[in-house]
Amino acid sequence: MKRLFSTLFIVMFVVVCYSQTTPKSDEFLNYYDFLIDFYTDKNNESENPENFFTKRVERSKRTWAAKLYPDGDVNRMARAYFDYYEEFHKRTIVSSTVSWTCLGPTGMPAGSSSAKGNGRIHRLTFDPQYNGTTNKTIYATTSFGGLWKTIDDGANWLVLNTDTQLPSNAVSDVAIGHNNSNNIFISTGWADASLVTQVNPNRATVNPYYTHGIYRSIDGGQNWVPINNGFEQYFSTEAVTTRRIVVSPANDNIVLFATSEGLFRTNNALSTAPFWLRVNDDCDFRGVEFKPGNSNVVYASGTEIYRSTDAGSTWVPISSMYGLDYSALPESFTPTRINIAVTNHDPERLYAVMRF
Repeated sequence: MKRLFSTLFIVMFVVVCYSQTTPKSDEFLNYYDFLIDFYTDKNNESENPENFFTKRVERSKRTWAAKLYPDGDVNRMARAYFDYYEEFHKRTIVSSTVSWTCLGPTGMPAGSSSAKGNGRIHRLTFDPQYNGTTNKTIYATTSFGGLWKTIDDGANWLVLNTDTQLPSNAVSDVAIGHNNSNNIFISTGWADASLVTQVNPNRATVNPYYTHGIYRSIDGGQNWVPINNGFEQYFSTEAVTTRRIVVSPANDNIVLFATSEGLFRTNNALSTAPFWLRVNDDCDFRGVEFKPGNSNVVYASGTEIYRSTDAGSTWVPISSMYGLDYSALPESFTPTRINIAVTNHDPERLYAVMRF
């Protein structure tokens, strides 16, 4: 039988043994329960002040312990943040003429195994027309420094006004229109931080930046407007993170993005008032990719891998179709996170990296 599709799964088995039990993330919706668990679990090395994770917990405690009093409800912070988001967009934007000069440091520090870089970059996205000669445009997203752009292969960078036109300078991902590079879409928040606090398996603390939605620019990043109709209802009351956003190679109006509340899609992204429809709510989504050469086929991943053959309108799980039977694995090997990737050099192959 001719194989219509081949899938290569690169499976990363990450064994986390910090405690006898592995609590689920929703067990720590109460922040104070998390703190109690952390400081009473000796396997977390909480008594060692130099431990990396201990430092993260201490920072989050200074930020949230008092603010979440008395109930410790993480979602209460998310609701308060949404109120700030609404007030932010009622204000009048004042143009800034301040210019900045980089005083360093430049390059990567050397000589110490604990040395840090100049900042954390979460996503790099190439302009769809990038060719390395006449087009050298690359975008970088950061969870604390906004969206940046280079037109000379990274020699020089400029920030694209996300520091003045967004409620917070946290950009989780960026997608560029294939038909017009001036059409730019960004998702917001800290994508790679966990939704809520947990000790295992990801050893995360409270996410400092939940999403405040999706933003669009039609002038190359000079001006940004929120386009959250249909999605706003989810992050206005719950803590939500956005992880990945993609534009259809065939139509800049079709955009999909993956979130902790499911997979969302719009077919009128460039209209005055785009509307988002949640097309899959089956899991906590991490990745979404269009198949190279066929914009009707889309893949998505979270704790399962899905495929759509109608440009993202409907979805079916495909893991078991291609040899990955979760039920045949030991009970402890249940996927907690799946990211996916595709390549133009081999359109029939889908890559998946999994965390158990």
